[in-house]
Amino acid sequence: MQIAVLPFNAGPDTRHELARQFASFIVEITQGNTDAEINAANYMAQVQEGGIPKVAQINPAEVLNEAEMIQQFKGQAEMDYLVDGLFTEKSGGGTLIVRVWGKDPEKPEQQEEFSYLPGGLYSALRSAIEMLVKLAGGSLAPELAEDEALFGTKDTEAFLKFVEGYDALRYIEQSQGNMISTWDVAPYMEKLAEAVEADTDWEAPFMVLVQLCRMCTQMRIGNAENIEKHLKRLTEVEAEDSRGWFALGEFYEAVGNLQGSSEAFEKAANLSPEEPAIIHRLARIQLGLGMPVNAERNLRKAMDMEDDEKPSLDLLSEVLAQTGRVHEVPELWKDLIRQNPQNAKAHARYAMSLMANNRNEDAIRAFDEGLEVLEDNTYVKRYYAPILAQNPDEIDRAMDFYEDCIDVAPTDHALLWEYAQTLARADREFEVPDTLRTILSSNPDQNLAANANAWLIEIEQPKRADAVRDASIKAENADYEGAIKDLKPLRQWLGDYWKLWMVLASCYNQVSEFADAEEASRKVLEQFPACEPAYVELNNALAGQGKHEEAFGIMQIAFANMSGSLPIAVAYASAAKNMGNADEARRITGQIREAIKQQNAEPDQVKELISALDHIDA
Repeated sequence: MQIAVLPFNAGPDTRHELARQFASFIVEITQGNTDAEINAANYMAQVQEGGIPKVAQINPAEVLNEAEMIQQFKGQAEMDYLVDGLFTEKSGGGTLIVRVWGKDPEKPEQQEEFSYLPGGLYSALRSAIEMLVKLAGGSLAPELAEDEALFGTKDTEAFLKFVEGYDALRYIEQSQGNMISTWDVAPYMEKLAEAVEADTDWEAPFMVLVQLCRMCTQMRIGNAENIEKHLKRLTEVEAEDSRGWFALGEFYEAVGNLQGSSEAFEKAANLSPEEPAIIHRLARIQLGLGMPVNAERNLRKAMDMEDDEKPSLDLLSEVLAQTGRVHEVPELWKDLIRQNPQNAKAHARYAMSLMANNRNEDAIRAFDEGLEVLEDNTYVKRYYAPILAQNPDEIDRAMDFYEDCIDVAPTDHALLWEYAQTLARADREFEVPDTLRTILSSNPDQNLAANANAWLIEIEQPKRADAVRDASIKAENADYEGAIKDLKPLRQWLGDYWKLWMVLASCYNQVSEFADAEEASRKVLEQFPACEPAYVELNNALAGQGKHEEAFGIMQIAFANMSGSLPIAVAYASAAKNMGNADEARRITGQIREAIKQQNAEPDQVKELISALDHIDA
């Protein structure tokens, strides 16, 4: 039996979130109490905001669906029954109408109305669940007889707040972070926090709020201060639960507060000492804080608890290399091979570690041994191919390995990009466009897509690409007006060529056309979000227009995402100074000065950088 359940419509003055999620909740319970195939549908609409597609949730009507609409849904897929409904709130109580549509296109086979007075919500929902479970040929498990077992809590208000908050998490997941701009996650976080505090024994709202905060951190959704506030709130209410501390550690890492991140991860690790993943994250932050001894100790501790793959060994290898002990790394990987000769990753990493020790002949032998020993040697081929590609005599073998790997992973974008570069090196550039199109047609990372598209333009529109290159040379020779004049006519033809906009952004800033520089910089970042020079130009353009608060906000995020970039760090420090945040500016310039001491930069570059830092600190 196949049953599809539509989100319930919300009546007048009724929260849409509750109507949607009541339907999903009923489906979830039914799935656990029947063998029938039952699935929840969703109402999503794509809308345009400034030419950018966004996803909106909709409530089709404040009444029950028309029969015609039901038949349209039934015609989209094979099903035995389609269920829809209407939820209406009124004076603390409400009504839930549930309908079951079968073969008759004009009227439902069954329609039930479940009304309730204040405090009686659970009774109505339980009746709706029992109705659907019976339709699916099942029965509710005896252990769900009590409301607390079925709904998770005796507190109906806490349950309603949880349902509203859960709707926000589902919206973000289903839209993949592409929500409409008018939607705000903050009220939903507050609802979940209130549900947590109302019933601290109920785990569901805690887990959903943790996940919602993590998702907002990863996708840069909402206000950072609000995310921090709710994560701190969770660690206060559930101080002994490592999951809240772990999420707080992730948040602080994302915003560049490594000290705060280290403290939160350490708290999580102390609460869950048996979790190697937490200890690994702590070690990674300790390495970023310049504490390699602590990082090494924790990584070895994590490895003692990990499975045969030893995921922490990658970072431990990096720690050893940074502390002048790269010679110790090969034996660690060799030991994994002894433990499991079929560990493909260990074979590849062992060979790579030999290469890092300038033991090239040993590395080649290790790669070849891995190819012979492993039943599935694709992983070794993946890392052997780029080594072979550096040798003109071995480039055909490298191509064979790349093609074997592509057969296994035809949409591995990094693999396809390396393959395209190897094709070009092998004088087979005529084959590159097809590979680039494969990358572009398979939803690649936006930054890779920008560079793949740029390369495709340079191959297929060489004269226009050369014109952009010539304009760039003019800009390097301080002929900014000439470069702008040459590039303007090309905008309609090369609007998706980020390099054109990058040259324009720089030139417009040089001639103090800051509004145009801002537009060009944003064009680059829309196409190529990780383009560091574009952030610098955008910062300069905004500063030139007196938009210091906006510049600071943008550079703060850029610095959190690219904290290892000196140009981004300098631009962030400059933005902080322009905002009047002298303490933050000096903190960043201090970090930059320390980083300069550890780098072997050219004297002229150091002198120029120090001059910029002195100007910020003045």
